[in-house]
Amino acid sequence: MAIDDQTDDLNQQLKQLCENMQTLEQMSATFSDFYFDLMDLPDDSENVMNKLDANVTCSVANASLYGLYLTLKGTELGDHPIKDELGRVRKYYQELELLKKSAPKLNLKAAQNFIRNALWDPTNDPPPENIRPKTESLAQQQHQYQQKSNYYNNNRSGTSKAAYNNKRKRR
Repeated sequence: MAIDDQTDDLNQQLKQLCENMQTLEQMSATFSDFYFDLMDLPDDSENVMNKLDANVTCSVANASLYGLYLTLKGTELGDHPIKDELGRVRKYYQELELLKKSAPKLNLKAAQNFIRNALWDPTNDPPPENIRPKTESLAQQQHQYQQKSNYYNNNRSGTSKAAYNNKRKRR
């Protein structure tokens, strides 16, 4: 009976292995279709990163599958060149992750402001909507500053700076 149980268990494991291999074949066909479609796209900033990611992922998958194949055949991977290849590809994967994290990102609002302001000519065009015209002259601003300074200096006896600031806030 023990031998029958072992053969049944082995048969179940082999069936599971066959099902997993079929699933792997389907996934590999789907990935290869996606990969070749991606490689046909033109090189722009977004596509280049996607292509790099697909190439590194494909390399990791191929090296890992070959390592699994060798393991199933009973080959020791300790001194095999595939181990070095896996390490090299993983290093590239880590470098790609660092590149993704440190890649500059475009601040769209700031770029629009730069472009709008670079194209605005103050001699010919009216000012853009978001720029307020200055209503007070520099002399008026200095006069107001002088009045506030005089108020603080004249009322200094018995009035702390915090109390002065509180009075200013109430106005």
